[in-house]
Amino acid sequence: MSMETGFTIAELDRMIPEQLADAREQRHRRRVRFDPARRVIDVAGYQLDLDEARNAAELLDWLVQISYKSDTDPERLCDLFRELDEACQTVFGRGIQAVYCPWGEPRVVDWRQGATRPARLEEVRGTTRQPSEDGPKTARRGGRKRAARAGR
Repeated sequence: MSMETGFTIAELDRMIPEQLADAREQRHRRRVRFDPARRVIDVAGYQLDLDEARNAAELLDWLVQISYKSDTDPERLCDLFRELDEACQTVFGRGIQAVYCPWGEPRVVDWRQGATRPARLEEVRGTTRQPSEDGPKTARRGGRKRAARAGR
């Protein structure tokens, strides 16, 4: 038995997964959920498309845009970071920092392949996409489909 907690190591080993599952369930009730099939984190109707977060700069851009949405509060942002960390653990076997910038080294992240590689400086500096004039890249659910239909 541990002097500090009053629990044995075996008891703690059983409790931690239960606590993580409870925290995940609470995030999902607050509308923050990772969809591994689409590689998207839904945040109260907005989507963080992980295929478009290929490096730390692109990920930061998505996170800042989501933070400015009117219905995004500090608790939901915390949920987003925790859901993103758990998604990284699920896909890569490592947390968000180890995936995107271990020891401050930039990485190129491929969510489809579940792999990362060191980034060359020009890959980090020059993303080929420029933000649209109206700003946000994030979309409501189905936004891509609606945009495609409208362009017919």
